[in-house]
Amino acid sequence: MKNNFCLALLALSLPFHASAQVGNGAVPAALRLSLERTELPTVHADAFDAARVASEDAASALDRVRPAYARFLALRHGGLQHGVWTELPNGDRVWRLRVSSEGALATELHFSEFRLPAGAALFVYTEDASEVLGGYEASTALPDGTFSTGLLPGSTCIVEYDEPAAVTGQGR
Repeated sequence: MKNNFCLALLALSLPFHASAQVGNGAVPAALRLSLERTELPTVHADAFDAARVASEDAASALDRVRPAYARFLALRHGGLQHGVWTELPNGDRVWRLRVSSEGALATELHFSEFRLPAGAALFVYTEDASEVLGGYEASTALPDGTFSTGLLPGSTCIVEYDEPAAVTGQGR
C-alpha cells in the first residue's frame, strides 16, 4: 500500500464531518488478533499551536468569517516506507502506522491516492482502540481517488491496511 495523506488537526470539534465516508463496521485484523501496538513506527506532524490558532480565529471573527474547525498538515510519506507489515499464517498481511501531532484535539486523515483491491480494507483507530473507523473498502474512495476519514479524538491515531494474500501489492 502506497499513499499520501494529510493529518487535519482540529481547533474545535464538530459533531460530524460531511465528506467522511462510512466504513463497513468490520474489526481490524490487528485488533482481532491482539497484535502488539507499542512498537509501531510513528510519523510526527507539526505540533498543534493552540495560541496561534486562537489568534487566527480572532482575526477571522473581525472579518465576520467563521473560524476553521481544523488545520491541515501535509504528511507526504509513502506508506510502505514508514509503516510495518505483519504477515499472517494464512498469507494475508496487515500494514500499520501511527500518526501523531502533539497538542492536537483530534485527527482526521485525507488520502490523495486511495485505491483498494477487492477484499482489502483500511481502518483508522485511536491509540487505545476505543474508537475504530472503517473498514473502508474499494467503493469508499471518490472517483478521483481521494478519501477522508471521520474524526478521531486525540493527538494520535493508528492507520491499518488489511490486505488479503490474493491481492498482495495491489493497494495504493
